[in-house]
Amino acid sequence: MSRADQWNLDGFVVSLTAASPNTVSAYQRDVRLFVEWVDRHGVQAPTQVTKQHIRSYVAFLTTSKLARRSISRKKAALARYFGWLSRNRKVKVDPTVGVKTPSDKGRLPKVLTAEQLRALLEHHPQEHPRWRHLRDDAVVEMLYGSGLRVSELCSLDVDSIDARRGIVRVMGKGSKERQVPVSKPAVDAVRGVGPAGPQCGAVHAMFEGLHETRSAQRPRRHRLAAHMAGLALPRLRQLQHQSCAAGGRERDGLAV
Repeated sequence: MSRADQWNLDGFVVSLTAASPNTVSAYQRDVRLFVEWVDRHGVQAPTQVTKQHIRSYVAFLTTSKLARRSISRKKAALARYFGWLSRNRKVKVDPTVGVKTPSDKGRLPKVLTAEQLRALLEHHPQEHPRWRHLRDDAVVEMLYGSGLRVSELCSLDVDSIDARRGIVRVMGKGSKERQVPVSKPAVDAVRGVGPAGPQCGAVHAMFEGLHETRSAQRPRRHRLAAHMAGLALPRLRQLQHQSCAAGGRERDGLAV
């Protein structure tokens, strides 16, 4: 039996039906790296993996100076993998149970100042047409006013907003739809875009251009959304966290 058959990684990947493509790719990579590591220690099959192997691997990752969050994700991938093997009776005991990873205190996200937010909306290069100014303002309002992820912004259609109820329907992680409050300034900004710019006919994308990245990898989506809003990438990430800093208060546009 080949190593691939013994570890059944393909079957594990197929089982991740509710996970996003990025999560599936990360889990597959993390488990494969673990398999390569234990292979160097004489382990040929998942049935031979013990709790001590998992602890030693976590210690190895720690001494490799990986970020604690990365170590936690790799451990989570192994927990998901061995949990799947256990449920399917491929292993008798899940060796990841009870193994802890280094505590991660996390980092508070950086946010923009009120002056930086105003500068974003006031930044309208003269060489750009009016429809682009309106579209860029709407992108900023949706990211800030509703705290959307960039991937969620890319997936918006023209009928995603329910202005009467004050919500926007977005497709989040794991292909799960969620409803998010949307501010009046954001609704007004989206309405302002209207037919002013080139539209995409059958696609019905809310923002022209973003529909092209719906299936694109995350870095490309971030670069395009940042470009559309006139943002550097660090500013884009700060903008996504900004609505939390605002505490959900009613605002007049982006003035806080």
